[in-house]
Amino acid sequence: MKKEAVRFLSILGGSGTSACTDLVCLNAGAIFYLVGKAKTIQDGGKAGRDIIESGQALVKLSEWVSVQADQAGKGIHRYLSVASAAGLRTQVMDQM
Repeated sequence: MKKEAVRFLSILGGSGTSACTDLVCLNAGAIFYLVGKAKTIQDGGKAGRDIIESGQALVKLSEWVSVQADQAGKGIHRYLSVASAAGLRTQVMDQM
């Protein structure tokens, strides 16, 4: 499970493999298309890629984790552990 979390965080941080990033962008494209935020799945995929490349995907996830964190801080600790394994701890810490 942690391996997949590290992979996903790496993608959102812009350092994932091109194949994995392409799949995430394809999924984002389909979602953007279905909710009417993109005219085509391809346009939605480009929007998803732009969000990842701009750093906004990681920012939004970090904001969400901060807001949803339990009082004991276990969720944030777990998130920072995954971020460290993905080589993104400094980036994530800057956003929290």
